[in-house]
Amino acid sequence: MMKRSTILVLFLVFLSFTPSEGRAHALLIGSDPKDGAVLKDAIEAVVLSFNEAVVPVDVRVLDAAGSAIAETRNVRVRDSEMRIILPPEMPKGTYLVTYRVRSGDSHPVAGSFYFSMGYATDHPPVAPETQALEGIWRTADWTLRTLNFAALTAACGGALFAVFVTGGASRWLRRYVLVSAALTALTAAFDVGVHGALLALTPLGEFFTPRPWQVGGETSLAPAAAIAICQRRSKNRPVWRSKSRPVARGSADMQRGPIGPLCMSRRNFCNTTGW
Repeated sequence: MMKRSTILVLFLVFLSFTPSEGRAHALLIGSDPKDGAVLKDAIEAVVLSFNEAVVPVDVRVLDAAGSAIAETRNVRVRDSEMRIILPPEMPKGTYLVTYRVRSGDSHPVAGSFYFSMGYATDHPPVAPETQALEGIWRTADWTLRTLNFAALTAACGGALFAVFVTGGASRWLRRYVLVSAALTALTAAFDVGVHGALLALTPLGEFFTPRPWQVGGETSLAPAAAIAICQRRSKNRPVWRSKSRPVARGSADMQRGPIGPLCMSRRNFCNTTGW
C-alpha cells in the first residue's frame, strides 16, 4: 500500500504544475482631481480609487520644482480608496501625483497623473526615471523564480525516482534531493528581498537595508518561503525518526524533501510579476 508521504508528494506535484487561476491585478478606476484638471479652489487631499484594496508602497506629490510636498506617510487607505493628505495653502501651479501600490496578489501597480491649482505651469514636474532600475529588479526576480522552480523540479524528480524506480534512497540520491530542496529554500528566501526591492524600486546599494525586506515580508511570498525553510530544517531531526531503521529513514527523507518547497511553487513561479 502506498505510503501517506508518497501520496502527499504526488498530490503536491500535481498542484504545483496545475495552472493557477487567472486573477486581474489592481487597477486605478478613478481619481479626484482627474488627470489634467485645473482647480480653482484648494483641496485637502488627492483621492485615488482602485478596483480592489491596495497597500501603498511609494506615493508622492511633486510640485513644479520637483520637490515632494506629500509622501507615503501622508497616505490614508480605506478599502479600495487611497487619500493623499495635502499641505494647506498650496501655491498655484501644476503638481504631479506618482503612486506605487501593492495589490492583494502582491503585484506592483504604478502610475502618475497631473493636476493644477489656479493655472497650469509651462514646465510641469517630471516623474523620476525608474525604468532602468525596474528592469534590473524584474530580471533578478524572474531569475530567482526560475532557479527556484528548477531546484524544486530536481528535488521532486529525485524523490519520485527513489520511490518508484529504485525503491529506496541511496546516499548520493538522498544528498541530491536534500541539496535541491535547500537551494529551493535559499532562492525563495532571497526572492522575498528582491520582490520587495521591485515593489519599492529600491536602489541597488540599499538591497540589504530593512526597506526591501520589509516590503517583501508583507507579501504572500514571505510565509511561503518560511514554510519551505522551516520544513528544510525540520526534516533534519524529526521526532518520529527511528535510529534503528536507516533504510526507512532515508526513504522518508526522500519523500518529504520537496514538500516544503512545493507549498510555494505556485506563488513563486506561476504567479509572475505584472503591471
